[in-house]
Amino acid sequence: MTLLSHGRKAGGMLAILSLAASVDAGSACAVPNGCTPYPNQCQPYSAELCPPGAPAPIPPDPGSTMPPVVQTPTAPAPMTPAPSAQMFQAQAASEAGLGELAFANAGAGYIDIAVPQTMFRLRYDAAFNGDFSMDRAEYMYPAYRTFAQNGGAGGVGGIGGVGGVGGGVGVGGGAIGGNEATADVDLQEVHAYFEYAFNNRFSTFVNVPFRSVDTTLTNVTGIDAPSGGGLGDVWFGFKYALIATPDDYLTFQTKVYTPTGDEDDALGTGHTSIEPGLLFQSSLNPDITFFGEAKYWIPIDETEVPADATGDSGSYSSGVFQYGLGAAIDLVEQQTWKVQSVNEFVGWTAIDSLKGDPTVATLAQDASGDTVVNVKIGARFYRMCRGREQSSLYAGWGHALTDEMWYEDLFRLEYRVLF
Repeated sequence: MTLLSHGRKAGGMLAILSLAASVDAGSACAVPNGCTPYPNQCQPYSAELCPPGAPAPIPPDPGSTMPPVVQTPTAPAPMTPAPSAQMFQAQAASEAGLGELAFANAGAGYIDIAVPQTMFRLRYDAAFNGDFSMDRAEYMYPAYRTFAQNGGAGGVGGIGGVGGVGGGVGVGGGAIGGNEATADVDLQEVHAYFEYAFNNRFSTFVNVPFRSVDTTLTNVTGIDAPSGGGLGDVWFGFKYALIATPDDYLTFQTKVYTPTGDEDDALGTGHTSIEPGLLFQSSLNPDITFFGEAKYWIPIDETEVPADATGDSGSYSSGVFQYGLGAAIDLVEQQTWKVQSVNEFVGWTAIDSLKGDPTVATLAQDASGDTVVNVKIGARFYRMCRGREQSSLYAGWGHALTDEMWYEDLFRLEYRVLF
């Protein structure tokens, strides 16, 4: 073998090694990784040197007998976008098995939340300026007087007295102050609520309230002011999502209220009740979520006013229909926190119900069709992790828009943490 032949073979081997090094360098340096700049040795792409679609030939060694090698261009890898709150949100929702938008925007302050989730919530309510109709349908308070029989000398008892003779002075149907009689009922409640979600569709919950009631009656005789403090009516129930998608939830919910509060101090209604209803939530876009509720509260073994009593008689309540509509709007959103504006309208309509009369101590008054509508406005501050709510703080204010009311104003402060 001649020296020239050896030289040609060595030249070919050098060409192959040069090609391999060039291919390796090209694949490593063709595109940035989205996080670091091009390496210093990588030159920007030039259309003049290598037009799109045209493979770049590698010139052979003049002394080599091997054919020219054509390098196939490597397709640029897609740029990796910078992490965003929406990306974290989608990943967290996927890991939890929940809808992306609905899961992250469950921001209602007064309307029940449609999304089943494992959480603990501590809520404080302060309601002011309730009136004589506070016992309407025995929805929030028990009937707070005894109802005298026609022409009889029925006495007036304390809260929750029913159709008998109380221990007070017999007034029969006497006035208690006429149009000058007033009642000012203030209420404070602390609610400890825990919900456990078995999956993205089903959860159970329990709520333990502590209530304080302060009632001031003016120009009123023969009625004991309902006031006191202690354990309220405990309630529990479940949620089942009939629809659970990234943008929409439709959930069936049922609550059962138990008479654990002392009705003599207006801490509870004095009877069991059940409340089935539908909750919904729909995300218009990543920043706006609508939600609502339609529930029917059904009392069991409520107060009965005897047929021969002064004024209206019969069952104090046949139920209360509650409904609401609201929207949560993201105002500011970062990877670790966000702030929402929460705006809601909530209404109640009493069905075939009674309430206390403000002018006569022993008179029940028809409350059928009484409708209460409140506006609720507030804000929720979220602490986020990877797009998922870790905890949030809500502050809101509610005001009665109708002459009929449970209270004139209500302030709510709420803290919740998700698990």
